[in-house]
Amino acid sequence: MTKISAGSLSSNIPSECEAYLDFRIPPQISTKELLTEVKRIVKEYEEDKPMISVNVEVLDSCEPYEADRESLLTRSLSWAIRVTQGKPAIWVRKTGTGDMNLYGAAVKIPTVTYGVGDSSLDHTANECVNLKEYEDSIQILYKGIKRLTELHSKRNTKQASIKNEVGSTHYSSQNIL
Repeated sequence: MTKISAGSLSSNIPSECEAYLDFRIPPQISTKELLTEVKRIVKEYEEDKPMISVNVEVLDSCEPYEADRESLLTRSLSWAIRVTQGKPAIWVRKTGTGDMNLYGAAVKIPTVTYGVGDSSLDHTANECVNLKEYEDSIQILYKGIKRLTELHSKRNTKQASIKNEVGSTHYSSQNIL
């Protein structure tokens, strides 16, 4: 729950209440499935308490997204983190709405969110970035993009080579027999 408001006087019990709920759902659940479940729960509640009515309104929604850990992008970024910091990348499964959710779903290409700092402090008064981590992040992004370019070129070269081999193979009736 991100916001709740009711009444205007401290001496009265309010007859109405308004609450804003922000659901963070895993990739296995769609926003449609979540809304169906919320409506089912609300209906049961209203049937149990007929004097109370609940209005459900969706202000915004975004489907969950999860990066493919085997994509060239994630492999390149993981490699750059390992090379720069001398330790493996730490994968954090974050839910909510971010550029990755929107962009990844729209263009259907691998996307990742990368950032420095303690993600448990995101959007809090204690959120901060260590200067060394920030400096490392510049190198990580530089090396990661360079590595991605190299891996992408290797993959394209390999695919072109396979295509050329298949395309240049000629069969005659003698070769088949």
